[in-house]
Amino acid sequence: AHLAASQVKGWEKYYVDYDALRAACSKESQCSIDEFFSLWKFELDKAQAFFEKISRETLKSLISLRSSNALADRLCCSLPGLSKSLNRGYNDTISEISLDLDDLEKGLQEVISKSLPLFDNRRQFCLLNVEALRKSASKCSKYLDSRMGDHLFALLSMSPMASSLAYDFGANLSAIIHEIEENKCRNLENATTKSNDQRELINRKQINGRSGSQDSIYDELDSPFDLLCVMMNNMDPEVKKRLVSHRGFHSTQDRLERPLENTLAAYEQAWAAGVHYCECDVTLTLDQRIVLCHDPELYRLAHNKVKTSKSEVSKGILPITQLTFDELLTFPLKNGSHAPLLEDVLRSARRVGPEAKLIIEIKSGVHGSKVASTLCYMLCASPELLSHVAVIMSFDLYIVHNFCKFFDAELATVECTRPKVLFLTKNPDDTGVEHEMALDWHGSGAEEIIDQLEGYARQGNTCLDGFYVQYHSSMLTESSKTTKLMKELSKKYIIGVWGGKGDPDDVNTCKALARLGCHFLNTDIPYDFITDLE
Repeated sequence: AHLAASQVKGWEKYYVDYDALRAACSKESQCSIDEFFSLWKFELDKAQAFFEKISRETLKSLISLRSSNALADRLCCSLPGLSKSLNRGYNDTISEISLDLDDLEKGLQEVISKSLPLFDNRRQFCLLNVEALRKSASKCSKYLDSRMGDHLFALLSMSPMASSLAYDFGANLSAIIHEIEENKCRNLENATTKSNDQRELINRKQINGRSGSQDSIYDELDSPFDLLCVMMNNMDPEVKKRLVSHRGFHSTQDRLERPLENTLAAYEQAWAAGVHYCECDVTLTLDQRIVLCHDPELYRLAHNKVKTSKSEVSKGILPITQLTFDELLTFPLKNGSHAPLLEDVLRSARRVGPEAKLIIEIKSGVHGSKVASTLCYMLCASPELLSHVAVIMSFDLYIVHNFCKFFDAELATVECTRPKVLFLTKNPDDTGVEHEMALDWHGSGAEEIIDQLEGYARQGNTCLDGFYVQYHSSMLTESSKTTKLMKELSKKYIIGVWGGKGDPDDVNTCKALARLGCHFLNTDIPYDFITDLE
């Protein structure tokens, strides 16, 4: 499903015909080894010829900008094969070369409009074709001939398409922008002191330092944040260490008595009150910055939804992927805040303390693949943030396995621990979206579900750490097969549980799931959740 849904429009006939290859090497196929090799090689050559054509057009689009665009010139010097001849003089860090923010702003729009889409489409074309050829070679090894499969793997690994995947133009662009702006931030630390002091006002020590009896504390409660602090101070330790604040501490009705979802305040308040884990959704801006937002656009949370004579941007309905981060900042949310950078949220977690961590969901589809690779580059550039990323997860199995591959390749030389990588699943009645898998807790047998999850967990040389499953009532039915299965799975894998609309969200449910051994328990922290503890 991922391969079919992610093809670039207009290029369909140049993609590898994976269905034909899969049929040719299936158990039922009458295809000989030689016939399969001829078909596989034809598909490789077809895709390779078109790849060479689009590569010439893509590289020309960037090289033609060099003479008048400082950013394009810097990007050219990072292209594979050009480092020895063109990269002379660029051995110092990016912050020390003559490319400041003024140069960046002048060249960024031109690079984004003329080169970035071509590089993205080229990489997308390679990813899908290499994956189709790799999978069919694997099936050849399994069903036809293992030696022929090894030969196909060797041919694929030596192909220019596969080699090109080592270079991600969008992520490299993001890394250059990040390093330049990081240098600017270091020079402006004194200017941010006041802002940091304000954040300290919600530090947990201030809350825990209140004097008097518990009754006097309740008398002082005058905000949802006060209630959250008292709730966490009285929380069952087994639940507290598993609780995950879904999109931060926010109102599911988008009301303003709490911070808005996926905003910096939503996470800072949750962490300051004692919640260890917060879940977030991420996407990419046009200039390859990772920001927090659940929807494709800002309309639901936008400050100004009134139709005007201006462009669609003024109504907040232009997709975030079509806006630069600077443009995104010009459209405030309805509480006056804005969609924050993931890096800023992680740095805030670092200031709060070692227990403050994020659980990051990457959306499905080809855009999610770009987010995953960019996230790897960001963490590689700032490994000190890794300890505040507890989990990376997605409903797209292709994405979570490729994140493992990207991470291991990019951070192989850095002494760090990879975040837990989990696969998200849904219940059957909530599934209907491509890339998303369903677990039939009620209809399937325990062995069938275990086999299904084992197949999801292992793909080639990568192995996932566990699963984030949707709550099902049978999980808490005494002596049910699902209850026993959850206990068994929790011993072998990291298991998280999330709830859909109408699923219970209360302390007692969390306690019951904790007793099954579940490691992460999502909650929107509704008011009756807090009242139960009162």
